[in-house]
This record gives sequence, C-alpha cells and structure tokens, in this order.
Amino acid sequence: MNNILQGVKILDMSRVLAGPFASMILADLGAEVIKVEEPNNGDETRNYEPIKDGISSYFTSINLNKNEICLDLTKEKDFKTLLDLVKESDVIIHNFLPTVLKKLNLEYENLHRYNEKIIYVSISAFSERSRKYGLPGYDIIMQGETGLISVTGIDKENLCRVGNSTVDIYTGYMAAIMILSAIIKKLRYKDFKGMNINVPLFNCGLFSMTYLIPYFSLTGDDPLPMGISHPGIVPYQKFETKDKPIILAVANNNIWKKFTEIEYFSELAQEMDFATNEKRVANRDRLVGIIQKKLLEEPSEFWITLFQERGIPAGNLNKISDIANDKTLYEQGDLIKKEIKGINFILPAFPALINGNFIDFLYKNPPDLCENKNNDFKGKN
Repeated sequence: MNNILQGVKILDMSRVLAGPFASMILADLGAEVIKVEEPNNGDETRNYEPIKDGISSYFTSINLNKNEICLDLTKEKDFKTLLDLVKESDVIIHNFLPTVLKKLNLEYENLHRYNEKIIYVSISAFSERSRKYGLPGYDIIMQGETGLISVTGIDKENLCRVGNSTVDIYTGYMAAIMILSAIIKKLRYKDFKGMNINVPLFNCGLFSMTYLIPYFSLTGDDPLPMGISHPGIVPYQKFETKDKPIILAVANNNIWKKFTEIEYFSELAQEMDFATNEKRVANRDRLVGIIQKKLLEEPSEFWITLFQERGIPAGNLNKISDIANDKTLYEQGDLIKKEIKGINFILPAFPALINGNFIDFLYKNPPDLCENKNNDFKGKN
C-alpha cells in the first residue's frame, strides 16, 4: 500500500465518474476513502455494462481502494452517522444537485459547523456563478456544450463523441488537484478555516480545450474536425502503410529537418513550399499526399523503427486488444493483471513513478454495496 496521503480521510458522496475518479486517485495515494451510497441501488455505475457475475467493469475501474457505507440520508439515524463522519474527515466530495443539497441539509455552511477545517468539494455541471447552475449534466452533454464534439470527427458532417468520458476525467483530475492544494494550505496555516470548492464539468471541459479557443481569437474561424490530424501542424496525423496505419508527428522545424534527411523524403528539403510549418499547413494536401504515397511502400514496423532511430516521433495506432496483449507492458509495469472477486481484470498502472518505480496502489477491491454492516470500514478483499 502506498502511504503518501496516509492519515487523510475523505468522505465521498459522489457517484458516476468525475467524483469517484478523483477520490480513487487519492485512495491510490494512500488516503482513506469512505464511499457513501444509498442503500437500495447504490452508485448507478454498478449497473453499467459490461457486467460479469454481478461485477461491472465501469464501477470497478473507478472504485478501487475504497471503504463503503450505505446511508439513507432522509433518515435521522443515518444522517447523524454522516455528521459523525464529517466531524472526523478532512475532505467531502459530492455531486448532488442544489435542490437535493438543500433538501438533505448538506450545504457547505451546515457541514462546516460540524468541522470548521473541512475541505468541501462540489462537482456540478455548471459553476455556481452560471445561469445554468443546477442543471444536471453528463459527460456527453458537456462535450457538446464546450465545443469538444465540434472539433472531433472526420469532418463537420461526421462529428463524434470523444471515445472515453474525457470531460468527466478532466474534472476528476481537477478535483484531485484542488483537494491536494487545499490539504497543503491546511498543513501550512494553523488558522485554516476550511474551504468551499466548486469544480464544474463545463469549465473543466473549456479549460481542456486549451489552444482551440485562442485559435478562434486569432482567426475568427471555428476550428474544424480533422479526423486524426492537427489544424496547426503538418504532418501530424495518421498515415497508412503497407500493412497497417501509423501515427507520425513532425511537430516543429527541427523534426522536419531530421525527417527530410531520411533518403526516402530528402527531395522535400528542396521544396520552399514546405520549408516552415506555416507553409506546410498552407500546402497540407500536397505534402500529405507525397508522404502517404511513399509510406505505402513499406510495412509499419519498418517506418516506425526508422523514424524513431532518427529522433522523429512515430508510433502505432493501437486497439485496446493490442495494448492488452502486449507482454512488454506487463514486464515494464504499465499494465497489471488483478483478480477481483473471481474475475481477471487488466488495469493500467497508476501513472506516476517514485524513485524509478510505479506506485503500488492495488490494495483493496471495490466495495460491495452495503458491505460494512457495522460501519467498521475494514473492507473486503
């Protein structure tokens, strides 16, 4: 078990993805996380497919290393139990709608009376300052609202949702960052009086758009979906080879120089139309056509090896099965095989190394619904 956050206690009343993902990051780092669920159905992701032997892959992936308690917060006894937990917790996370918060008396002002140093994190669709505050929101809604879908797909007639729930994931990371920042402040200042943090999905989605909004500022044009390519860098995209596609990223002029030093592409060095990235973007179609024709002559492994040896970023366009079947990833520690409740799971490693080693983070299976009947929080493995 990793112990970076040992001694930190987190009360997680959130459900679905963003909040549970944030609390799992902190649990992976050694914090004690108590997941609060309502007794009848619990977190709805317990019922997200695929499910095998009653175990949801979705729920499992974001609820490792947590304890759990079932509470019906409309009942006085269970609400008192919650307040007792609030008194001894460092952090509260929730994603209740404002109407539910008010009904259950779970607003910051109320819970702060029971723990003046509490770090209170609310995850909402829109910010507390937004006229849309209080509306429900799932990731696909936020991908649409933030413009992410408008730049994702083959072209503007064939738009796509990003393949994973990326706005939820960004929001989970931001919630974890804000919690860690608040914990640092709490440790540094003896007069710390708690913190009320709101992390909105919409704003996290906007924040993740980075250069695309300034792109509009400079051009006045909407960035267009470009499939597997980039609006401002060429060549930076998928290419077909003799056997399967690869990804090539000639991201600056220094890499372009290395690229044109390869004998197969040396004639491009003489073309003034391709001398700078600005010119390569302006002459995108012709340049991509020349490169694509050449890459079809050899298989993917030939090109990837050649490019990587010359310091040119290139890689495979993998399917999930390609990753899961790559023995090297297990040897390196990038992937982990873990039996959870009789089912063999493949899981990604925690994405950070300390002193050259991946963090050992798999120490507790995801909790069963209402598994801690006596509120002892010992959990089950």
